[in-house]
Amino acid sequence: MTSSLLIALPWLHKSMPCTTGPRWNGVLRLWPGLPDPPGEGWLCPDDYPFSPREAAACAADLNLMGETALSGLPLEATFPSHASAVNIASEKAMLESLGATDGNVEAARRAEVARRDVLERQQAQKVLLWVWQQEERLEEIATLASRFAKTTEGLATAMGSESDENTQGFACEALTDDFVSLNTPLTLDEKLFPSWRTVVENVLCFIPQDAVIALEGAMLEEVTELLNYSPAPRWERFLDTMEQVTTLEAKAPGWKLLGRTRPTGKFWLDAERLWIGWRHAA
Repeated sequence: MTSSLLIALPWLHKSMPCTTGPRWNGVLRLWPGLPDPPGEGWLCPDDYPFSPREAAACAADLNLMGETALSGLPLEATFPSHASAVNIASEKAMLESLGATDGNVEAARRAEVARRDVLERQQAQKVLLWVWQQEERLEEIATLASRFAKTTEGLATAMGSESDENTQGFACEALTDDFVSLNTPLTLDEKLFPSWRTVVENVLCFIPQDAVIALEGAMLEEVTELLNYSPAPRWERFLDTMEQVTTLEAKAPGWKLLGRTRPTGKFWLDAERLWIGWRHAA
């Protein structure tokens, strides 16, 4: 048994159409802080920088950003650079603290660091809201593709059952072959989704350091080669599969998974965490 939270990454939604292979059972997904959080099966942090109402407003701004991009207008004309905003806000906090403390430089620096920390957390939540939206849109595409496949299956069946008398002059075999090929199960390429590194870097800002992180998709494949995994049978009961697989675990800081060469100075990326995965048994 484990008393730690078990959180699956990199998907925020529970069922992504691009995920293949065994799935984790009994895991949590991270809720991005929107209003009306669901109940069981979700981690809903209480330390998000934005309230649910503010998060919804951010999501609306992100939608506007997408519409602006599609319209052909430069995003810079509508949305200022986040990096510039962080620098300006943190410098402003330092100057205000200098004035309020009669030039106490140490106090001013602490104020600058605190303000920068708040802004970084706000940016991290904004990224999670954006990822949530992207996953929703791609789920909608997968749903439409599935409906299309079912429609073509019905058409193929109908045309294939026509009598020769009713189909005289038509190459029905060729037509039904086309429909059958269209009815091939469709899955979404993971390259359409936000990079798992982008997701992980921002998710780690809000999940407990002692949480166990269960990996899926392309992230699992890449990280398995990156980390020094060891067999860990205790995680087998969380894996939903009839296949012969070996569950694995490894401890590593977040920066290592993200491809960094040294600690970042950010505690949520520098803390050592437990990562679990699986591979097919030899």
